[in-house]
Amino acid sequence: MNKIFVLLIIICFSFAINSCNERNRNIPLPKYVIQSKTIALHWSAPQKIRFYDTSKLIVTTKKLDFDALPEEVYDSTVAQPFSKKPVVTHFNWDSLPRAAFNYNTLPSKPFHFKTYAVTPEIIKAGPLVFKQMTNQPFFEITNAEDIIGKQQVDCTLEDKAGFIWIASRNGLFRYDGENLVRYLKARLQINSLREDDKGQIWVSFFKYSSGERGLFVLNTEKNVLQELDAKQMQMEGSIPWDFAFDSYGKLWVETHSGMRIIDLHKNVIKSFTVKQGLSADTARSLLQDEEKNMWITTNNGLDIINAKQNTISYFKKENGLPSDTTWRIAKDEEKRIWVDDAHGGLSVIDRHAGTINHLDWTTTNFKPTLQTFYVYNMMDDGNGNMLVDYLDYSTRTHDLKIINPKNNTTREIRFPSEEGWIGSSLLDKNGQIWLSNYGNLEILNKNGYDTHHAGNTNITALAEDARNNIWISDVGKGIKILNPVTGKAKILNKAAGLSNDTLGVKCIDGKIYVATPSGLDIIDSGYTTITYLGKMPTAYPVLHKGNIWLQNFRTGSFEAFNLEKKLRFHVDISLGKQDENLQQIQDKEANILLCTGSNVLGVIDSGSAYIRYTDTVLSAESTVFKPMCSDTLGNTWIAIDTVLFKINKRRDSVTMFSPQNGLFNSYIKSLNEYNGCIYSGTFAGVNIITPPNPFTGNTWCIQSLGKNEGFSANLGEFQNDGISHNGIYWWVGNGGITFLPPLQLNKPVLSKTYITSVDVYNEPQHFSNKRGEYTVTGDTLWDANTNNYYLKGQKLNMVSNAYGNKMKWDSITGPYNMPVNLTMPYDMNNLQFHFVQSNEGTGDAEYRYYLEGYDSAWSETTTNTSSRNYFELPAGKYTFKVSSLNSYEWSKPAEFSFTIASPWWKSWWAFVIYFVLIALIYAAFRSFNLKRQNKLLEVKVNQRTAQLNQSLKELKSTQAQLIQSEKMASLGELTAGIAHEIQNPLNFVNNFSEVNVELIEELKSERSKVKHENGEPEDEILNDIEQNLQKILHHGKRADSIVKGMLQHSRANSGKKELTEINALVDECVRLSYHGMRAKSKEFNATININLDESIGRTDVVPQDISRVLLNLLNNAFYAVDEKKKSPQSLKGSEGYEPTVSVCTKRLDGKVEIQVKDNGNGISRNIVDKIFQPFFTTKPTGQGTGLGLSLSYDIVKAHGGEIKVESKEGEGTALIIQLPA
Repeated sequence: MNKIFVLLIIICFSFAINSCNERNRNIPLPKYVIQSKTIALHWSAPQKIRFYDTSKLIVTTKKLDFDALPEEVYDSTVAQPFSKKPVVTHFNWDSLPRAAFNYNTLPSKPFHFKTYAVTPEIIKAGPLVFKQMTNQPFFEITNAEDIIGKQQVDCTLEDKAGFIWIASRNGLFRYDGENLVRYLKARLQINSLREDDKGQIWVSFFKYSSGERGLFVLNTEKNVLQELDAKQMQMEGSIPWDFAFDSYGKLWVETHSGMRIIDLHKNVIKSFTVKQGLSADTARSLLQDEEKNMWITTNNGLDIINAKQNTISYFKKENGLPSDTTWRIAKDEEKRIWVDDAHGGLSVIDRHAGTINHLDWTTTNFKPTLQTFYVYNMMDDGNGNMLVDYLDYSTRTHDLKIINPKNNTTREIRFPSEEGWIGSSLLDKNGQIWLSNYGNLEILNKNGYDTHHAGNTNITALAEDARNNIWISDVGKGIKILNPVTGKAKILNKAAGLSNDTLGVKCIDGKIYVATPSGLDIIDSGYTTITYLGKMPTAYPVLHKGNIWLQNFRTGSFEAFNLEKKLRFHVDISLGKQDENLQQIQDKEANILLCTGSNVLGVIDSGSAYIRYTDTVLSAESTVFKPMCSDTLGNTWIAIDTVLFKINKRRDSVTMFSPQNGLFNSYIKSLNEYNGCIYSGTFAGVNIITPPNPFTGNTWCIQSLGKNEGFSANLGEFQNDGISHNGIYWWVGNGGITFLPPLQLNKPVLSKTYITSVDVYNEPQHFSNKRGEYTVTGDTLWDANTNNYYLKGQKLNMVSNAYGNKMKWDSITGPYNMPVNLTMPYDMNNLQFHFVQSNEGTGDAEYRYYLEGYDSAWSETTTNTSSRNYFELPAGKYTFKVSSLNSYEWSKPAEFSFTIASPWWKSWWAFVIYFVLIALIYAAFRSFNLKRQNKLLEVKVNQRTAQLNQSLKELKSTQAQLIQSEKMASLGELTAGIAHEIQNPLNFVNNFSEVNVELIEELKSERSKVKHENGEPEDEILNDIEQNLQKILHHGKRADSIVKGMLQHSRANSGKKELTEINALVDECVRLSYHGMRAKSKEFNATININLDESIGRTDVVPQDISRVLLNLLNNAFYAVDEKKKSPQSLKGSEGYEPTVSVCTKRLDGKVEIQVKDNGNGISRNIVDKIFQPFFTTKPTGQGTGLGLSLSYDIVKAHGGEIKVESKEGEGTALIIQLPA
């Protein structure tokens, strides 16, 4: 039965434990690691190279006038110097005209918001993808046109979280790098967007449907929109074009009817117009400088308001501005103010230096005329450049001018859009430029004006010379020699001295080697001569022992030339075997490395006439071109099809990288090295392979730049990429060259990863404030999409899904309003999670995720922004974690914790019920079984009952006898003491009685002798008799009291308490016990110290019981000191030991304490805890029953007191009684 019950308990608790999910916790995120494969290389013995067929070399040399070569603009993106020096005007800041400005006296009017409830809609869009290449790569949001619609985009904003807000005529959206979240669906014209210090988004709007205009305030945490209409702002007929927050939290709004200053703390709007000192009611743009001055552009100059000094300064044409009509305004990192005017260009105001630099359009090489352009925005890029976004009305072209005032240079970037009204531009924290216009949103990526494109022809080869010029082999057009500083290229073709149109170009030791269909042309390092070698194999040369080697692709051998001796000969390295696809490269130590058509490696050491081959076939793929390069560490790299091989410097091993390691799954067409990094050009883009170093976490790093970064190649463009001395990568494709700046390999700034939403049964869940409820605290709350409204104090549900009322949460957090401490019912356990990497550029981000409490490992890397579906999750606590990859490091995981509640049959109280039911079932079953067993045992029980009753009677009789024996022993000791005590008074009675008899006899004798002659003897004798009788009476009463005490001690105990003099009782018991011991042994003697507290008085006790206790303790004390005196140790030193028993009483707090202390041998530690146990005694057999202290203990406890023992072996024992007073 017990085993069955235990089994049921185990099953119950196992069921409970299995319902928990405390497994799989804290699994670390796997590190980013490139798993490359390395194999050993084995080389053959050196074999001699065969030279044969030596012949005379025909050499023709022509003069070259390099400076006279024709020139053209090849790269229009190169920064150009100003066409003329900027005009500088000086001014005195303190001398500017000023007037008083008193904010407190401005006309004011209270305002209130009209509040709407909004429901955000998360729409899957996608990352930024490549759109079009002008002279820079431009991008767009995936599916943006389908979501936003082909509508004008008015303006954009980057918030503190890095999200991009997009205001279009089709609504207000927030873009996170993957999703577009729509907050407003109405058809609006939105002129400006701002974010306040609370993270709320402010919107200036015009409604096409109703003509309403004003400001919106969007609270994304509460999903509430507040409206401040134009009527309250006193700007009917005017649209707020621009607004800005000052450092005091006030909102400055520019209109065509003056300025409005909104005090959000006092809920008032102040008007600031011409009447209050504004230069013109038509305000244009706003800016607050580092000294908290508010700058306002108007049609009548600049107004500068100093709120601290309560002044307004006027900056006009007469003070040095080129025009009083001012428009856009911006501030650069040098704290200079840039102002755009409609008729004079740009003015750069340095108030501390007191100068204005006038940059008119001819100075900065602007193409449009003065009357046909419009500046939309000016942005400081943080690198010393001011980006000017402008539109030419005459051509409807939209360009970006990059002005560097320090270097006095400008650059120009063409935007793809050729027509349409331009909204605004935005420079985000990643350096991306967002251009909003009619029907388009175009993005210039973060390398935008450094990564650029030039040319429009098919290029076969690139080379950099010693002067840092780029030699470009242009099919059918000769060579273009590009100066990357000026962007201009000289043209060298057949007409200028080449033997034919080019196929390839290479720079070796300062000389330029040009391969043409007609042969090999060599241009000397001074660019003064061209040497033509005649009909040669068309190939790139290598130098070996002073000879020029050109590979013959048809035979696998080399044609070699010696210019000094003018000899030509063949070099056979194939050992009698033809190899049509032989590739070769010369490393930095002049060794020639070869890769045969069958993908076997060979090497010719520098200055050697021998060749060695490996016995390892690198790949089974058969490819014509196998790009090769060597790096600064002495490694050699070879590409075969899509796989990259690295042969180490010792040439004893080869390491392989493939698309499985992160390379593009595309044919590798070129290899270049810079700063230890290998640039692998493919038809899909560029792979950048970085060896292990501290920045990459000591692992290989592969970064891929593809179509999403603007790279795409045409088939047939092989081995034509290059890299400059300063790390600029030249990537041939799109009919020209894309110039990629060197990547800075630093510790990456990790992009933040967000969890955006959770789906339940594939239905998105949207959360608002606590538990999805919003209580209307102000005016009426309106629904932004319907005509419904809610009154003050009314609650409404802000969760727009069928499961909202079943879930519970404390609050919301983050930009996606994710719930905190979410609890879901047990039947809402089919979940899917969505996530995103904050907007950091183009292309698909990579993710790994893990559901703590369920998954046993992190997921494989994926570009999906949704997790897998988790079906039938058991009840428990979970945390979903997701991380995104940043170049070569995973970001800190985003986390979302939630709880799936247990069903009622798995709750704690259910398990209590289960346990109780199991216990009841077990009890019932056990009861039934016990009844059956009882029937079987009943007979045995009856048989044993009589025996047990008899034994019980005998036990009780024995117990009574033992108790009576103890009493009698006590009584015997008492009687001995009493007999001794009675003997003394009886001796007195006998003695005095005898004396009285003698006196009477004497009296009679005297009376007979003296016949009343003298009465004196008679009186004397009578007095003696009287005294004797008094003594007889005294001692008779004493004997009477002793007898009564004896009777009282010996008679049965009534058990009733009565007030008793404790001191008298103690004194009497001391004497009785002492004389009892003396009666047993005449040799016994002991010193008795009695210290009685007279304040004790009378105490309510049973005197017979307490006297028994005292006698037991005293008898034991006298016995202990007597035994010690008789011990051999004491006999040896008997003169020094004096048996002493001390008895004292005293009153404590609410208690009476009686202490009996002796200086005997004490009690051993190992038995001191046993002395109150029945039948325990240390006396020899027959001298004690072992019940004395046990009975004493029971008596004291019955009185509500306690008895304690303090003993030190060899020194004595004290027993302490404490009784209630």
